[in-house]
Amino acid sequence: MVTQSDEIDIIADNYYSYFYQIIYAMTNIRSHFKIQLLFLVFLALYFIVDFIGVTIPATREFFISLTPVTVIFSFGILMFFHNGFNRNFWIFVSLILILSFLIEYTAIHISAVFGIHYYGNSLGYKVLGVPLLMSVNSLMLVYCSISAVSRIDLPGQFQLLLSAMIIVAYYFVMELVAPRLDFLYRPSGNAPVLNYFALFIAALFLITLSKTLRINFQNKIAISLLIIQFLFLILLNFSLRIF
Repeated sequence: MVTQSDEIDIIADNYYSYFYQIIYAMTNIRSHFKIQLLFLVFLALYFIVDFIGVTIPATREFFISLTPVTVIFSFGILMFFHNGFNRNFWIFVSLILILSFLIEYTAIHISAVFGIHYYGNSLGYKVLGVPLLMSVNSLMLVYCSISAVSRIDLPGQFQLLLSAMIIVAYYFVMELVAPRLDFLYRPSGNAPVLNYFALFIAALFLITLSKTLRINFQNKIAISLLIIQFLFLILLNFSLRIF
């Protein structure tokens, strides 16, 4: 006789089976070079259109309002090419999301270190003055920087330092265009040097913590996404000075 508990177990087993079938199918699909190239071209075209839209004054406001879509879209593609959605991976995601939010919250309240600044509205919903998408962006940066540097034959300590430097460089470039994109505002105009030092320490802490979880950061699209985002911000810095 099949009890209600047995029926629940059977249903749960079926759901798990379907889930693993989907993961297996995704693994087969994303392993093909043509699929990787297709996603890469699509990602590049998306950012090209976004760049043009933000550069043109008539469409700038609309495309800036799409910033949350851009962040979620980029993160979604990055996760599509991730291998190993295990327990440690979800611990990594949870820790980075929570800790990066706490760091951002601390940053806007300790002006002596990070300088006086506040976030605009283009990054979407805010909690205690911090856009939730900043945590997603931080997660993406930590992941991509580790993935990119892991391809370089360097001792572990130098990989940690280089990954943290990449994150600091990203935020430095972003700060240059942040007010024009309604990301972040600084009444003084520029971030203090101490801000970048503190950011480096925070990034180094997050990366070191991530590496201890022994996650597979080998991702076919991560380094390309990182380069595209860097180029997007650098080119915007020049185009928004002209238009």
